Amino acid sequence: MDNFVDNRVKIAVILGSLREISYTQMALEVAMKGTKLYNNVEIEFIDLRKYDIPFCDDTEMCYEAPSVIKISEILRSSHGVIIGSPEYHGSLSGVLKNLLDLLSSKDFKDKVVGLIGVAGGSVGASNTLRDMRMIIRHLHGWVVPNQVSIARSRHSFDDTGQIIDPQLETRLIQLGQEVVKFAFLHHSPTALQLFEDWNKLTIEK
Repeated sequence: MDNFVDNRVKIAVILGSLREISYTQMALEVAMKGTKLYNNVEIEFIDLRKYDIPFCDDTEMCYEAPSVIKISEILRSSHGVIIGSPEYHGSLSGVLKNLLDLLSSKDFKDKVVGLIGVAGGSVGASNTLRDMRMIIRHLHGWVVPNQVSIARSRHSFDDTGQIIDPQLETRLIQLGQEVVKFAFLHHSPTALQLFEDWNKLTIEK
């Protein structure tokens, strides 16, 4: 991925829900408020409801679908990613898992990733967060320490989509901030020079 252009940090946000009224989207919109607290942040919102994504049958055709190529291009040009998924039967949504199956480590390598899980029940979305962490690590992404699990999602937002719980709002905003800050640190000229010097180190035998 290219270095910063005019110090702009590019953040891709993936909505892993197909619901028309999506609490996951509401949560992502709060997290994006955190990213917008900084100057020179560019956000690309990936709404899977607007993409014709084929089912991953491991054929060349599915990997070369225009929608998959487009999303891949967005991710590869980004410095950080925020992913939100509803919890279905103890894991992430099928549409999000299918998308991730169609992508590769080239799309997430060296990307800083923030995760949000949204559940309708009282237990929360800890299982969804666990599975997303595992998948992103397999794709060579860096998951930030802060993550957000939302329980009783229908009670967390009002009829206009505004978040009700101020503590939850703070956590979501902080997640957005963390992704921007760590993305900047990871891809800043100083960090890139450090990585270059690190790769020059030799091991004495």
